[in-house]
Amino acid sequence: MILWAHQLIIGFEGTDPEHPCVKKMLRYAKEKKIIGVILFARNIYNHGQLKNLTRAFKEANPEIEIASDEEGR
Repeated sequence: MILWAHQLIIGFEGTDPEHPCVKKMLRYAKEKKIIGVILFARNIYNHGQLKNLTRAFKEANPEIEIASDEEGR
C-alpha cells in the first residue's frame, strides 16, 4: 500500500457516481486510500447532482473531506 496516498485530496473528471473516474475515486474513498476529493466546476452542474455526488462519497467513507474550488464559479 502507498502510504503517502492517505494524505491526498484528489480532483477528478465526472459528475455522476456511475462515471468511470468517479467510480475509481469512490473505490479509493471506500478503501481509505485518499482522505478527500476536490470538486471543480467540471464536477458540478446543479444542486441535485451535487447532492447526489457528495452523498456517494460520504456513503463510501463518512470521514472523507470534500472541498470545492471556487475560482471558476
